[in-house]
Amino acid sequence: MSVSPDGRRIAFSAETSDGKTQLWIRPLDSLTAQPLAGTEGATYTFWSPDGNSVGFMANGKLNRIDTAGGPVLTLADVPSGLNGASASWSSKGFIVFNGADRALHKIPASGGPGSVATSLAKDELFHRWPSFLPDGVHFLFMASVKGPRKRIRLGSLDSPDSVVLLEADSNAIYSSGYLLFARGETTLMARPFDLRHLELTGDARPVAEGLGVGLVTGIATFSASPAGLLAYGNAQYSQNSLTWLDRKGKVLATIGEPASIQAVALSPSGKTIAVLKEDNLSMNDWLVDAERGVAQRFTSTGGDQEMIFSPDGATAFFSSNRNGHFDIYRKPVNLAGGEELVYADGEDNRVNSISPDGKFLLIQRLGRLWVLPGPLGPPGKGKPYRFPGTEFFEDSGQFSPDGRWVAYESNESGRTEIYVAPFPSPGGRRRISAAGGRLPRWRRDGKEIFYIAANQMLTATEVSVKNGVLEPGATHELFAHRYEPSPYFSYDVAADGRILALEAKQDARRGLTVVQNWAAGLEK
Repeated sequence: MSVSPDGRRIAFSAETSDGKTQLWIRPLDSLTAQPLAGTEGATYTFWSPDGNSVGFMANGKLNRIDTAGGPVLTLADVPSGLNGASASWSSKGFIVFNGADRALHKIPASGGPGSVATSLAKDELFHRWPSFLPDGVHFLFMASVKGPRKRIRLGSLDSPDSVVLLEADSNAIYSSGYLLFARGETTLMARPFDLRHLELTGDARPVAEGLGVGLVTGIATFSASPAGLLAYGNAQYSQNSLTWLDRKGKVLATIGEPASIQAVALSPSGKTIAVLKEDNLSMNDWLVDAERGVAQRFTSTGGDQEMIFSPDGATAFFSSNRNGHFDIYRKPVNLAGGEELVYADGEDNRVNSISPDGKFLLIQRLGRLWVLPGPLGPPGKGKPYRFPGTEFFEDSGQFSPDGRWVAYESNESGRTEIYVAPFPSPGGRRRISAAGGRLPRWRRDGKEIFYIAANQMLTATEVSVKNGVLEPGATHELFAHRYEPSPYFSYDVAADGRILALEAKQDARRGLTVVQNWAAGLEK
């Protein structure tokens, strides 16, 4: 969510009961919010300096729209998923946002060619979450480094050079003479800042507790107007249930107790479920007995991503940022041995899928799909190579049951859709989805590809191979997937056709607190 410059409105992205996500505007003198047509799939919002327009990210694009309504103007391509984009709008007529190369870029707010706005230091992984100061020239941004904390830097439209202001655990913004940022994962802090000399002038003081902070992204759920209206969200996360459903969405059974589960994957036998769970503001992998619902911790470092099983179900692969970037690890499922580092190169690497013969691991890095050979062999020996080799954003790659094809997400068409390419040769890729698609899964016999369409419907498209070419067939809308959009796999398909999905509890809510003249409390 984002507070308007005049402090009278809040723009936010929200999902409706029918599974559609779009942008909403809530005037603070009204009890209701109004949706903005044409903003379906919006995931991040920011205001124009005059408050007449709102920018947002959707389907790998940076967009803007007038708050009074009207056509959406697409301005640039941006990363999505875990490397999702952020932006800030200058009173000088520029928008600064993070690009696929991990640095910040600037473009005219009316659209047009862009240029690099920041340069990364040697130990920095990416720049993100820009926020302009009132002069419209200088901006704050977060630099992720190889360590637990982030740097807040001060940049300028005049040069890619920047200076370090302080260490924090989140992004930072300016309001009422202070820099606001998170410290210690849940505390909102304020530190005095001199706009004239562009420097900090005092010690940081706590403003609020219970703040929600993204563990991977570093974004904290707060926003403020320059004059002093503050809005912040709490750190309560939605509770989800592991639920078996049939193809019509009928609930067949629920497994275990509701928890803040982010991802799910079935073992080859279907007897074990891998889940990525949020607990105590950290992300860890767990194993769940599919019949008894008993959960057992698999990792405990607190910075992990979803895991996948080897073809025989004996080994699990996952990514963890315990060293400041996401590296690939493996570990025996029976917990009889320790973790092994499979691959690390200083970049963020996310595990997607393993081939049926166990010879290739499909990973996502630098906004593209890569293949890592020999994942079950000696650690550190395999070197990844690009697949399928397009210039577009790719993610969520999944090997077919016979290992001859890879289904994946790409924004090649202008929005995120599902494609299939032959493996190991990436030539002759085919588009599968017709109205947006994310998170593809293969039916166990390879005759259907499941995915979540742009309208949040779990959808299945029949596929067949004729003369060595994969041909899409009929498409079937199954049911609304009642889970908030996420870069993680929130469902899987069993061999008997049942669907294991994360079902959000209907009473799950995230609170939002609004404080007028927030800085007055610091002066008491």
